[in-house]
Amino acid sequence: MLLPDVTTTAEAGNANFEVASWNGIFAPAQTPGPVIERLARAFHEALGEADLKQKFLDLGIEPWPGSAAELSARMKSEIARWNKVVDDNKIERQ
Repeated sequence: MLLPDVTTTAEAGNANFEVASWNGIFAPAQTPGPVIERLARAFHEALGEADLKQKFLDLGIEPWPGSAAELSARMKSEIARWNKVVDDNKIERQ
């Protein structure tokens, strides 16, 4: 949706501004590894079904069935990224 009277981030001096939303499925910290693996397999199978995948795509969601380790790495990366934004812009933490 375009908002004609709203300045873009590039026009506001933030040419490299990029934000993307993403979701993950989490389990409690002490969940046994085999349980995590079983859940991951079930989610991967479900996301491999053409009709479910298409429903996600119709909503503008691109399924990305990664591993628990990949999700953990992504979270750490996102936390570091946004901490830097907060620090660089002297945004008060609440």
